Amino acid sequence: MTTLHRKLRTKDMFKKSRLNDNYKPILFFLGDESSKKELVRLMANNSNLVVHNEIYGQLEELVKLKSPKIKYTAQRLSEEVDKYLGDIPIDEYGVWAYYPWSNKIIHILGEKEFIEVRTNRNHYKITPKEEGILSQKKIGVIGLSVGKAIALAIAMERVCGELVLADFDVIELSNLNRIQTGIHNFNVKKTVVVAREIAEIDPYLKVNCYHEGLTEDNITDFFTRDGRIDICVEVCDGLATKILAREKAKEYGVPVVMDTSDRGMIDIERFDLEPQRPIFHGFVEHLDITEVKKAKTNEEKIPFIMPIVGINNISSKLKASMMEVQESISTWPQLASEVLMGGGITAGVCRRILLNQLQSSGRFYVDVDEIIKDENAPKEAMEEEKYHAAKELTKEDLILQLDGYLDSNVDDNLIVLNKLQIQELVVAGSSAPSGGNCQPWKWCYKKGVLGMFYDKSLNKSFLDYNDISAHVALGGALQNVLLKAHEMQLRVKTEHHFSEDGLVTTFLFYDWKSELPGLEPVQNTELADTIFKRCTNRLIDVRKTIAPAVYNKLHQVIENNSGVKLTICDNEQQLKALEDVIGSADRLRLIHPAGYHDLFVNELRLDAEEAKDTGDGVDIRTVDLTLGEITGIKLAKDPISIGHLQEWNLGTGFEKISRKAVKSSSAIGVVSIPSYNKEDCLTGGELIQKLWLKANLLKIGLHPLCVPIMFFARLTEGKGEGLPKEMIKEVREIRNEFLKIFPMGNEDKEVFMFRLCVAKTPRVKSLRRPIEKVLSFG
Repeated sequence: MTTLHRKLRTKDMFKKSRLNDNYKPILFFLGDESSKKELVRLMANNSNLVVHNEIYGQLEELVKLKSPKIKYTAQRLSEEVDKYLGDIPIDEYGVWAYYPWSNKIIHILGEKEFIEVRTNRNHYKITPKEEGILSQKKIGVIGLSVGKAIALAIAMERVCGELVLADFDVIELSNLNRIQTGIHNFNVKKTVVVAREIAEIDPYLKVNCYHEGLTEDNITDFFTRDGRIDICVEVCDGLATKILAREKAKEYGVPVVMDTSDRGMIDIERFDLEPQRPIFHGFVEHLDITEVKKAKTNEEKIPFIMPIVGINNISSKLKASMMEVQESISTWPQLASEVLMGGGITAGVCRRILLNQLQSSGRFYVDVDEIIKDENAPKEAMEEEKYHAAKELTKEDLILQLDGYLDSNVDDNLIVLNKLQIQELVVAGSSAPSGGNCQPWKWCYKKGVLGMFYDKSLNKSFLDYNDISAHVALGGALQNVLLKAHEMQLRVKTEHHFSEDGLVTTFLFYDWKSELPGLEPVQNTELADTIFKRCTNRLIDVRKTIAPAVYNKLHQVIENNSGVKLTICDNEQQLKALEDVIGSADRLRLIHPAGYHDLFVNELRLDAEEAKDTGDGVDIRTVDLTLGEITGIKLAKDPISIGHLQEWNLGTGFEKISRKAVKSSSAIGVVSIPSYNKEDCLTGGELIQKLWLKANLLKIGLHPLCVPIMFFARLTEGKGEGLPKEMIKEVREIRNEFLKIFPMGNEDKEVFMFRLCVAKTPRVKSLRRPIEKVLSFG
């Protein structure tokens, strides 16, 4: 090992060691004897001092700008400079500025002349009178990632006479994608780096630094030392600091300007003109801001961050990126082009505020991607596809189909039920579960016959290949009608039609003592009591073991001669593998345009009001989500942002919710049927409903996890119809993993997968459409 290597590998070299925090140049005025002696001493004792003496060129500029009409020759300009200097030796004219951090000394004009020459190109976008006003102003900048570009733009334009900088952080390699500085500044405080660069642009501009950042201990000093600041530019990452700065700005009547560097968003709060203005325009008024200090994790900070940045107005790429935070990236992105542009815009806004040329508060966007774009440019990434729903079945359609049945089917033994009885039966039937709570049924009663119809317009799911899931749901509705009818002491005869026009099943009702052939076996009325208590339990709790006896009771519900089978897995290792199966399928659904449309347009209801208005879909309150997960879902509602994730082959964050559900499950079950024909699906749906009711009766929660199953049906029955080639490959791989845990024989078609859990009863249930919208009378 060489001597150099030995020196480089000493312990001290591996310790973090900052350069000194000196950021103020030393100015030597040679007209002052003591200052002159200090300069001579510095130059004598510093053999490595780098001297830059370009005063003559500055004097030439000064002479020319004082007489802009004159076209100077080189000879005349030299004469004018000599004349301007008079008897003063050129080396003693002006000021020598020494920069300790670079060991350079530079000969420059005196303050007045230096500023005159340096700002001359501002005229008359900034007039000399306005320069005089601005020179008396003081601006505070909090946060020096985005803030560095702002502070330097302010300094270059000389928007003020004093800058106050606050940041606790140091320069790191990952900063260099947006912070304009060199690698020699690694581990140097950002305040020091920025202040030094300003000093190298203009050593006369006053700069003060708060290297520890803005704190409760120094905030008053930051706002008021040597005179109150005139504008607070807040561009820091700290949530508590953002709020603290605004509260103090409001107290002192100081306007606040914020730049987010996304879509050119500039936020202005004129507390100087509107003393009672709520901070952040009132966007966080519904929150307890005293809780901000306690917020340590992203999850705890999200309720405050989202209103502040404006979740609905951020760019699609930022939304997509935020969904990848703590997945494939550690924090949200910022680009140099946007940061530098924001620096210029913010400096301009500050200048206009200080000159009383801008009085507005509000949120403003300078979205370059929207302003500068190709004419007739297609939408970025994934454009929402058009989905043509089937024609909705009208009352007239239902009656017409039922009339066709009645023409050839008359039974004098029928009991004609009254309207109230029919409503009871249909409410029970309509309480059955369905994929995405789409409720794909309609009902019509005429002359003693109740018809159950499949209204395809109500099932808009792309994933539901060949209407498999819809017919399972209709089977559940059929089962409920039977249970309710037997509870009402009515015997029932059913006939399946599977008409292309929608008629699925007809129900004929008879006296309880009837012994006519073909009547449905009497159902366990114990289960009928559970129809309206049954619910999807999406609550997440600690995994609890379920006794084998309970599983046996569930198996007993399914076991019959129909070929429907139930398999339950409670092996922890296999459950872990199922996290991948279910999570991956849910991710694929979200990044597939039609699957995305299913979830966000047809299924998910993001607030109680929307759920009430539609009476269908999945109320988000029924899903046990953290605030972070709710935010992720709201971000994902932008189809273009999801398109970006599809393009980037990302989106693993969407697996978290599913993985969490599986992790807390006592078991995962799968129901299979002999084939995917409509009759087998209907039978499977009947038994699945009985299974669900029985589980709830035993105080076991059940939660369908059918997205993988629906993908598998599209793969195996539909040959991957509608799926991109790469997605077909991934679905096949997911199914192979599924089959390792749930082997399917030649006569087994997986139709329903679910989790079982021991958890509290959910407080919110998804709604159903009003009876008058689903039931008609002929």
